[in-house]
Amino acid sequence: MCSAQDIKDNTKVIAYRYGTQSSNYFSPPCNIITDLKKQTTVNNVIQASVSYDSETVYKLLQLKKQAKKNWYAEECICKEGERRGGYIPNMYIVQVNNYRDTIYTTQDNCALFFPDEQMKYYDDESLLQDVLNKTFGAFLSRDFKKEIALREYDSISVNRIRINDKPVYNFTRKKFEKEVTPFQLVRTDSLFFKPATVSKEYWVNNIEAQFENSGKLSQINMHYNEISYPEVFNLTVADIGVGDSEEKILDTYSCSTTFRNWGAPLSEPDNNYYYQISFTEGKGFAFIYIRDKKVERIEVTFFN
Repeated sequence: MCSAQDIKDNTKVIAYRYGTQSSNYFSPPCNIITDLKKQTTVNNVIQASVSYDSETVYKLLQLKKQAKKNWYAEECICKEGERRGGYIPNMYIVQVNNYRDTIYTTQDNCALFFPDEQMKYYDDESLLQDVLNKTFGAFLSRDFKKEIALREYDSISVNRIRINDKPVYNFTRKKFEKEVTPFQLVRTDSLFFKPATVSKEYWVNNIEAQFENSGKLSQINMHYNEISYPEVFNLTVADIGVGDSEEKILDTYSCSTTFRNWGAPLSEPDNNYYYQISFTEGKGFAFIYIRDKKVERIEVTFFN
């Protein structure tokens, strides 16, 4: 006899919609899939959201089947280089274990679009809208075009960029080694452009520094590392350091965290993204990278 086995039900639906239409087009494509093929990350062109609600997944699959049988349909020519009768700015990828299906919808999710037929099927009873609004209501109701156009970042003083409580802005290599610690490793890379340039990276534990031609610190980055070092050096941006919870950033920087998935892979928009914090007086910026809801990496660029 065989004991009963638990069959996993891994369900997920990723919602994609235009943030702003790509500026690369004089007349933007009518189907979001055209831009999705050219994008690799969530950004100003494509925004995305994820739901793991199994009820939503199965209802969407059911409605797609129902549309073919019962909904009123009309021609909708929507492909690259040709548009007639429609605009398809939304796409939903539905997953149940290894099974995947794609659902395309019109502007207000009032009709399903079938690209193989170039037809759209109208949801006269708003069944599709009800399912999507329940799960993705906040995401679908946002005016991303307006939000992106008005986007601002929180700003802090460069003096709040520190290693072990020492502000490092305007540090030269000699001052860094005097005030913080001598570098443990220097790596040189030749970049064969015209003219050829030489790039040097200076390392202390898992902190990388670069200096511009004037000799002043131009970049300093810290990467998450599980190795225990004999002496600890921490790079912090306004008291935010590698390993800190994402909530610490969300609680303090409401402008910089307006978009919580910026830069995430389109295939995994709820992970591996970043926030930007600017420095006052135009002196640079910092990227705070998030993975698994924690700070995985910090990248700082100074404008000296």
